[in-house]
Amino acid sequence: MAGKFVDALDAIIALFCDDHGGFDYAMPMVRKQVEATGMDFHNPTLREMEDFIERLTAISRDIKGIDYSKKERMKMLSILRKAERGEPLD
Repeated sequence: MAGKFVDALDAIIALFCDDHGGFDYAMPMVRKQVEATGMDFHNPTLREMEDFIERLTAISRDIKGIDYSKKERMKMLSILRKAERGEPLD
């Protein structure tokens, strides 16, 4: 059975990839951050997800600037908090 945060992880990855040139371009960055957190795609923990979001937004900050990365971080954290509360992700 998939973990509580799997759908949130998918949504966060999709958001990041959409914001950074599509899946072909952005997925290598995503995979590197998943490896860095030691996260299991099928059962990520809250702590791993929070770390993952911080890592992705650090990349965004370097590429697109601090204002953009702050907005992206808020969107990602909103997705995570909805999942944490068991709410639909939309």
